[in-house]
Amino acid sequence: MNLIKKTIILTDSDAEGYVSVIRVGTDVGAKIVGANFKKGMYAGLKIGSGETIYAVLDGEKTEITLDNVSFRQNDSIGCVITDGEKLVARGGNGVKTQDVNNHFAEVTTEAEPETIATIELFPDETDETAAAAIAEKPEPVENSSDEAKNEEAERESLLQKLSVNTGGDFYNGIREKLDDLFVIHPSATHLNELIPNSEWIKINYDGDDYYVVGKLKENNRTVLIGYGVPGKKTTTPPQIADEIASYLAVDGISPYDGYWLIFQDANTGKIIKAE
Repeated sequence: MNLIKKTIILTDSDAEGYVSVIRVGTDVGAKIVGANFKKGMYAGLKIGSGETIYAVLDGEKTEITLDNVSFRQNDSIGCVITDGEKLVARGGNGVKTQDVNNHFAEVTTEAEPETIATIELFPDETDETAAAAIAEKPEPVENSSDEAKNEEAERESLLQKLSVNTGGDFYNGIREKLDDLFVIHPSATHLNELIPNSEWIKINYDGDDYYVVGKLKENNRTVLIGYGVPGKKTTTPPQIADEIASYLAVDGISPYDGYWLIFQDANTGKIIKAE
């Protein structure tokens, strides 16, 4: 799957930050970060020769998904941050402070940031991820000893692939790719609110089907990586994921009752088996 990522530094007087534009396949997202950026500030972002994209900042970090936006390897990036009157920070070329201020002067306070949209990204087709393991649909099987042995062998193979031991610091090895996914995909806010000190995203694939990916933290450090698919507690997960998946009841995701979840130790990469 094609991945392009470009970052430019944003500076002006005491303000300093950066903007990253990321493309995964045909889907594009942007992340705007700055210690002095405040909620309600304005951003104007220009990618290549495209039209200026406008957004309202969420605070020190703003992540947006961009619908129908082209981003190629050789495209330049320009960005301006304003407080509605004066320049806060800028980087690259192609965006004027006054144009950003004029745009938002014409927008009512009730207006939502433009170009934000939910996008779909088909997950990598590999059984080496926890998401693929629990997303796999169970096939009807006959009750035979050979098939039971095959299921057990497949389960053990999956555990060996997932329970890797990198000697520590597994998370940092996948952090950049995971952070890119968190920029591209929308937040699963219901899980953020339900599970303390966690951050989750929702990744759509194959129409309305989706799975979730999360980061669970302690003392502001990621300690677990979570993967889950929606389901019903009365319907057990595929046998291949049995004994390693746990069920979490969640309201408001009809027709499902919750999620089957798998958790991975962020330090070692080992799967935390369900009890």
